[in-house]
Amino acid sequence: MLRQCFTVFLANVLLGIMSTAIAQQKTIHGDDDRVETYQVNAATQRAAEAVVAFIHRSALHYQANTKSYRLVDNTRLIDQRWCHQERFAQQPAIAFCSGVLISDRLVATAAHCVTDNGIEKPSLLDKYAVVFGYQMVNANQAPQQFSEKNVYFIEGIDQLYSDPEKRHDAAVVRLRRSVVDHQPIQLALRVQMPINTPLTLIGYPLGLPQKVAAGGLILERKAVGAYVTNVDAFRGNSGSPVFVTDSLTTDYPVVVGLLSEGSQDYTIKTTASGQCRASHHCQSIDPDSLSCKGEILTPIDQISSYVNKNREP
Repeated sequence: MLRQCFTVFLANVLLGIMSTAIAQQKTIHGDDDRVETYQVNAATQRAAEAVVAFIHRSALHYQANTKSYRLVDNTRLIDQRWCHQERFAQQPAIAFCSGVLISDRLVATAAHCVTDNGIEKPSLLDKYAVVFGYQMVNANQAPQQFSEKNVYFIEGIDQLYSDPEKRHDAAVVRLRRSVVDHQPIQLALRVQMPINTPLTLIGYPLGLPQKVAAGGLILERKAVGAYVTNVDAFRGNSGSPVFVTDSLTTDYPVVVGLLSEGSQDYTIKTTASGQCRASHHCQSIDPDSLSCKGEILTPIDQISSYVNKNREP
């Protein structure tokens, strides 16, 4: 019944989108649309609960007495040579990739986040933690520790979709234990989203605590299936789920794809105190430009087909 309701809902969403359409380096397109998760509506916050940060295990220290992990890496964005005036400059910046929970033990992310040039290496996966709840509590309070139920480790890679020619870059990783207290995102079956579909990205740009960036659009779908978009994204957003914006006001969020590549992150700015990094801005997309070529999404199609095929009855 749930899947039937989801299918009916998705059809309605697509009809609305079509009406609207008729009437590793990433960047900012137009205005910077990134906001904190606590600033968005309740339905979007529920979807965001399924979006995970990939963090190096060395940044976390387990405390047996509280059964929690304390954050021991205090690196801030400003410590990585970003300008003092940059948004979120004083926030921690310790995540290196994003992902989304798609079943109780499966997480979808970008393939380059969990492989060595497309090759699975268990020693590499052992270095990573998959973390829920890496979000700002308020404007001034960053997370300092995570309960056991918010930290998981990777058992292996279930499926790999790495094809540079098709610009597909996605993977499904299996966690060592089932996730509790977080609902996975139910992936839609094969659906081709039309041009001008409004998009919202949720993830961890530059390793910062989770940000929500609405205001994006599908600009093109390549013959090989990849979407070209103008969502605001950076390094650290790789693997971020990108949602149909209209679906984030409902109980059935629709994922279009996973962020896999994009335009450059920053430009070098010279100030009185020296040089620093400033966010790179694009006012328009030029597919032939390296600096403003748009943000590429690996379509969710193959992953959703795999998950639904292997779903337990």
